[in-house]
Amino acid sequence: IASAGIGIELALAGTATLLWTLAPDGALRNGLFFLATTSWVMTLAINASPFMRFDGYFILSDLLDLPNLHQRSGALATTWLRRTLLGWREPWPEHFPAPRRRALIAFAIGVWLYRLVVFLGIAVLVYLFFFKVLGIALMVLEIHWFILRPVLRELAVWRKRRDEIPKARRRWFWLAGLGLVALLVVPVQSTVQGY
Repeated sequence: IASAGIGIELALAGTATLLWTLAPDGALRNGLFFLATTSWVMTLAINASPFMRFDGYFILSDLLDLPNLHQRSGALATTWLRRTLLGWREPWPEHFPAPRRRALIAFAIGVWLYRLVVFLGIAVLVYLFFFKVLGIALMVLEIHWFILRPVLRELAVWRKRRDEIPKARRRWFWLAGLGLVALLVVPVQSTVQGY
């Protein structure tokens, strides 16, 4: 069932390709060419991707026999981040063999990066297509709701449980923070010379 939409789009593209070769020059032929090439490629690029909750996600979820794949892999990746960065000994939310757990964590990180790019792209498009005051407001709302809110929610958990972070890790966080501030504050030579 999950692959029916993709199958129909491919059948429609094949039919459009056949009709395109038979149609006379004009608007109908141009429309069939669009359906036979660009339209179905763009639709498949979106629908076949498992990183958003479209057909590709449900196909992958069925193949792996893991319902709620995004939530479950996201919970594993969050636990992995807490264990790796903060040194917490949190139990894994679900037991999986180590190779499968690593694959699910990598999948979740891929989902996060993909969504970051998509949401930033949407924010830029919103900014560009509306008049500037509304565009800026909608862009800020988009970035806050879809990008910053999940990050701030996780940072709130880190702040609440900061006493559980080992002292050595806390020192590394302070040093990394100071290094980032120094990187932002210390001037850098920015002239370009040509000969």
